[in-house]
Amino acid sequence: MTIYDLNMDVTTPRSENEISYIGSPRIYFPNCKSGDFFVGKSRKVGTSLFMEVIAAKFIEDDLWSYGLQKWANVIFADEQGTVSSIMLKTESLDNFLEAYRVAYEQQKSLVNIRLQATMAARHNDKGSYFAVEFSIVGDGQFSESIAEFREALPVGIYRVAICEHLQNDEENVNVA
Repeated sequence: MTIYDLNMDVTTPRSENEISYIGSPRIYFPNCKSGDFFVGKSRKVGTSLFMEVIAAKFIEDDLWSYGLQKWANVIFADEQGTVSSIMLKTESLDNFLEAYRVAYEQQKSLVNIRLQATMAARHNDKGSYFAVEFSIVGDGQFSESIAEFREALPVGIYRVAICEHLQNDEENVNVA
C-alpha cells in the first residue's frame, strides 16, 4: 500500500497490486437517469465499474435534496487501485447488501472479492430509471494492500457498520 502526500512535482511508482490514496477518495456518482457512472459530475466512465470494497458506512439523512433516506457510503479500490467512494440509496443500496449476503453465503469476505457494479434499466409507473446492480466477478487483486490500508487508517467504524446494518434489518422485520 502506498499513501501519498500531495506533491505535484513527483509521481511515485506502485506495483499493480497496490492501492493508492492521496488524502481523499476519487468520487464516483451513479447517474440513475442516464445509466452512467461519472467521476465527479463531468467525466463519464461508462455503465459498469469494477470495485474492491474497503469499507461501507450506512447513514440516514437528507442528502442532495432527496429527502430523508438510507444511504450507503462505500469506500473501495477502483480498477486502477485508487481509493474511491460512491453513495448508494434505495434499490442500489439494497442490491449492494444483497451482494454482501451472496458473498457471506459463499463464505467469502466482501473485502476480498472483486465486484462489478452495473447500471441496470428499470421501469415503473413514474417512468424509467437505472439502479446499480452488483455481481461477484472474482477474487480481489488488491486484497493484501486493502488489508494494510484498513489497518493504517481510521476506518474502523466502517468495518462493523455493514454487520450492524444487517442485524438491525433482521430485528426490524415484521412477520405477518
